[in-house]
Amino acid sequence: MEKIRCITGQSQCSVGNDVRRKCAQCRLNKCLLMGMRRDYVQSEEKKLERKKRMEENRVVAMTSTTNPEETMDEIDQLLMNINDDNILFDRSVSMLIDIVPIDDWLTIQNVQSSFKSYFHHTGVQCISYYDFTDRTSAIIAWSQFTNKIALSLINFFRQVNEFENLHMDDRVILIKYNMFSLFPLSNSYSYRAINDCFSDDECAVAVKHRYFFELCGVPSHMRQSFINIVVSLVHITDQDPIFLSLCLVVFLFSRGLSMSDNEPIFKDPQTIYEVQSRYTSILWNYMANKEGEIIAQKKFIQLIQVMFQMQSTSKQCRDTFLNQFITPDTVDKIAPLIQTFLDIS
Repeated sequence: MEKIRCITGQSQCSVGNDVRRKCAQCRLNKCLLMGMRRDYVQSEEKKLERKKRMEENRVVAMTSTTNPEETMDEIDQLLMNINDDNILFDRSVSMLIDIVPIDDWLTIQNVQSSFKSYFHHTGVQCISYYDFTDRTSAIIAWSQFTNKIALSLINFFRQVNEFENLHMDDRVILIKYNMFSLFPLSNSYSYRAINDCFSDDECAVAVKHRYFFELCGVPSHMRQSFINIVVSLVHITDQDPIFLSLCLVVFLFSRGLSMSDNEPIFKDPQTIYEVQSRYTSILWNYMANKEGEIIAQKKFIQLIQVMFQMQSTSKQCRDTFLNQFITPDTVDKIAPLIQTFLDIS
């Protein structure tokens, strides 16, 4: 690192997406100030040593491949071996990195800081905001509480430069159609194994939460599906704010996440794709360096599975709540953002 010098000699260069590669010294200094460890920066000798190990792993993977005639769909094979610690994927070798690139580290620090500023381990249970007087009161109270979470999510996304730079219509589409599917991610951050609304036990708050769903007319299996998603996300992410914040951006920019036939066409679909690809790559690099390639591969596969579950369960919840909301005495009392997410006209 001592050999890196500022291109101007003043160590005050601007560091942003448009100029991030112009001065390596100033980019590195900013990362160190934001908390990056110096040992993340590897020497050329260590990089070559790791590349050598990667090549050895690739050779092992290729020589241990089964008979070509015993073919199997690649995704099915990955899912079957999800719990096998010795699994090797030679196709993923090209994706491996030596360190998280500095510009990606800056992005990681930005989204993590924003995420933690809007979401806290406050210990406040959602059940504290619910009204159990009757079904109408319960649904209205739920919409108001969920509206608060939605506002926090929107404020978080507004700190993401790529989101702010989108065409206004595209920002509206992403928020309107994808937001409802993202609530389990925020729930997983505040989840507690004991005495939580989403606990699968008989604690007081869990019992009240179960009763609330029954009061709203939501089938018990739907609540259980939602709980399973939250708990799965807790296990996959370990409630790591970096993992969760990057997931939020990746999922928000996922076209078709809502499974809605009414979702309009984006003004700039290419940019949507590029942003999602970039944040997916950052998430992969972060996990590969934090926990190793094998564990990162497992967690990515698990995350894809959970995403499909989120899609399906969120669509069922939207349809169920929408049917309950379309009544003269409730529709105008539902929180504005929730009306938007449910496409209430």
